[in-house]
Amino acid sequence: MRIAVTGAGGFIGRRLVAELQARGTLDGREITELVLLDQAFPTALTGGPISVRTITGDISQTAVRDALFGDRLDAIFHFAAMLTAGAERAFDDGVHINIHGFMDLLEACRRQGEQQGGIRFIFSSSMAVFGGDLPDVVTDDLAQRPRNSYGVQKAIAELLIDDYTRRGFIDGRAMRLAVVLLRGSNDTPTLSEHISAVVREPLLGRPAVCPFDPAWPMPVSSVGAVAKAFCALAELPSETLGAVRTINMPALTVTLDEMVAAVERRVGPRARALIDWKLDRKTADLLTQMPTRITSARAIAAGITAEPSFDAVLDDFLANQGR
Repeated sequence: MRIAVTGAGGFIGRRLVAELQARGTLDGREITELVLLDQAFPTALTGGPISVRTITGDISQTAVRDALFGDRLDAIFHFAAMLTAGAERAFDDGVHINIHGFMDLLEACRRQGEQQGGIRFIFSSSMAVFGGDLPDVVTDDLAQRPRNSYGVQKAIAELLIDDYTRRGFIDGRAMRLAVVLLRGSNDTPTLSEHISAVVREPLLGRPAVCPFDPAWPMPVSSVGAVAKAFCALAELPSETLGAVRTINMPALTVTLDEMVAAVERRVGPRARALIDWKLDRKTADLLTQMPTRITSARAIAAGITAEPSFDAVLDDFLANQGR
């Protein structure tokens, strides 16, 4: 089985690659090669029993897509994207990557399907597709009303996956993620990095600034749980998803105050003393536009569940530093 991962050098992509290497199989089939695509690979991803081929570039480049589909692919995990802050700041670039590049990739999958058989297409979506007046708990059935360009672009991608699957061009499935933690470095100015830093830095004995309301609840998952959930999603029988191919990933709802309390249980009260609670309304408002609780009956039925406590997120980070 040949599997491609776009965005393989990123936060989630690296952990998915590690998960696939550790598993060795997907859907009961041996993984014979991983084809990894990204604009850069900050860490080595070649260690492991499975053969790895890397491609440097982005999905909007014809030569890159040609290299990606040089040999038949059985599945592709598509994580490459311009994220929330970037897509909002640089509208044209966000559309170029998240819509035009995405459609080019779907068409490449369609062409392979017509010539060599269908491909399983697994997509990383986001709870950013939801906006406006939200209920206490957001389920798969809630209408999408995104309030930022990134959310709009992800919603468009979800609908295209539904239609391409309906027409038999791909076997598509997607999962909407909550806040994924803990990032291991502070070099990516994303919302999840701002949140990660408030937890990570005191955990490692370093000072941090918290721009958020410490009592605001947010749904979170560890990156390790996300990697496992995507493998479970890839293995679901297609008929269990039906016409709507996207599910929410159930997440743990927790406040930053509760996160810091979990850190204190590990390293003592000095952790809280390292945090400068400095509310920044513009940054804090990013959280208030998003769901506070997110779940999915279909995901839970498939064995994809929220983590039981924030301690599980800390355990995942401490066990996998450096990946």
